[in-house]
Amino acid sequence: MNFGVHLWDQYENLSQYTDKGIIFLEDIIKFLRGRIKIEIEYAKELKKLVKSHISTNKKKEDSYYTFTHATAFITYIKEISDVAGQHDQIAEELSKYEKDMNNSINTYKTERKRLFNRALKEQADLRNQIAKHDKARKLYEKSAKEEEKARERYIEMENDDLKTKAEVYNAKGIATSKQQICESYKTDYAAELKKTNDMQRTHYSIVMPDIYNHIQNMEEGRIEEVKNRLISFMEVEKKVVPILQRCIDGMEACCKTINAEKDIQTVIDLYRSGYTPNGDIEFVEYGTSTPNTTKKKNKLKAASFIRYRFSERALRRLSLVAPPHQNDKKDDPFFTNLPPLQQKKKINEKIVNFQKTLLKLNQERSGLEKMLEVAEKGVGVEGSSTPKSHMGLSQDRMNEELDKNRQNIENIQSEIEKYENFLRNIGHSKEETKSPNLNNHTPSSVKTTSLPPPPKEEITPTHSISNNDSDMFEEFEEDYSDSNHIEDCSLGRATAKYAFEGQNEGSLAIRDGEKLQIIEADTGDGWTRVKNDSGEDGFVPTLYIEYD
Repeated sequence: MNFGVHLWDQYENLSQYTDKGIIFLEDIIKFLRGRIKIEIEYAKELKKLVKSHISTNKKKEDSYYTFTHATAFITYIKEISDVAGQHDQIAEELSKYEKDMNNSINTYKTERKRLFNRALKEQADLRNQIAKHDKARKLYEKSAKEEEKARERYIEMENDDLKTKAEVYNAKGIATSKQQICESYKTDYAAELKKTNDMQRTHYSIVMPDIYNHIQNMEEGRIEEVKNRLISFMEVEKKVVPILQRCIDGMEACCKTINAEKDIQTVIDLYRSGYTPNGDIEFVEYGTSTPNTTKKKNKLKAASFIRYRFSERALRRLSLVAPPHQNDKKDDPFFTNLPPLQQKKKINEKIVNFQKTLLKLNQERSGLEKMLEVAEKGVGVEGSSTPKSHMGLSQDRMNEELDKNRQNIENIQSEIEKYENFLRNIGHSKEETKSPNLNNHTPSSVKTTSLPPPPKEEITPTHSISNNDSDMFEEFEEDYSDSNHIEDCSLGRATAKYAFEGQNEGSLAIRDGEKLQIIEADTGDGWTRVKNDSGEDGFVPTLYIEYD
């Protein structure tokens, strides 16, 4: 099967068909460009979505991403980001074929133009030859008719007795001349006829079949080009399928990591305070007694009432404002704004970080000591007292670095010891403290802290007090109006372990190492009332002092 045999007379149809073939290739390129654009935009928008979603959610609350369902979701959308990356890869690989296809189209256009121009030329040459043949034939035909007329006239005049010999002779000469001219045209016609037949035979049997066969080869190449390009596009898709499958497997795996029980336990570990619920409020006995006994009981009752009201007030203040150090973590190295268990957790994390830093410093020290040892051996071999450099550092510089390293190690060890001691104190004083937030007046949304704001010295209850309570409070004010009463109520002495700014109302600022008198012991709310040497008294965190 070939065009030259079966389509020898279908020049126009072949021309239209091959032109549509070029247009078809251009349509494929348009499709390719559109596909590349879509892949790039899809990957871009998908990555943008993933990035913004991760950053937006992590900005809200990083601690939430310790839960398995949250980390699984982050992993899931990261896999989506990898999927987007594969779409970028598809676009990049497909873009490589665009230029090649443009070159192929230009080649096909050039080849098609050359072949069809050649066919047009051959057809034009054949038409010109046929025109020459037709012209020679017409001349021969006209000459033959004129020769026949001249011959008939000569015969007619020769048979006419009325014609003179001169007229007959003249007619004979014309007939002879016409005959010669006719023979000449006949010869020309015969030559043109032979030439035309030869050219036409060659045209349809050799020249045009050869051109059409070249066109056929060009078309076969173009069709193979389409096939190969589509296979290449498929290979690009096929190449990313395993990676996409791995992304899907990753999505499936991260979904299986979601564990509700583990997340519930994480919530408990994250928010458990370590407090124990408050005990029952003791019954206050009101009745007649001896004056001395009554006064003594009233004092004890008033103290109990004060403590109870202090606790309520501290809780109400806790529900409205946060301690000053809660907003300034730099001034709260011991995380005193956290409940006991959370505080221990944070301090343990800090100790672990210090230990990692200490390990790194020890490794640096080991390296510096080895470098110094090598440098000293080099000095001994050369017999020179001049410090030699090693690895770009002189011995003096290495000694300086070692000194800095030792100092840093000592500082880190001191910090570790400080936090470990503090951790032990927490274990003794805070593990079983009463919860300061189990009160009907405290909103459930308020977070519990291990260091509630201290109570005010002047009591201003925010809710109604019974008549008996008011009488007791008035009696307490009368009995304790003497300024020397604080001196009489001293429960011992203590030393401040840490400085406390005392920014809250009712608190007392203390210095590290300051000697204090215990006025009122901690009853579980995390505060102890003390008096300094200047006579000022107020509440301080129990953890910040140490009993003498």
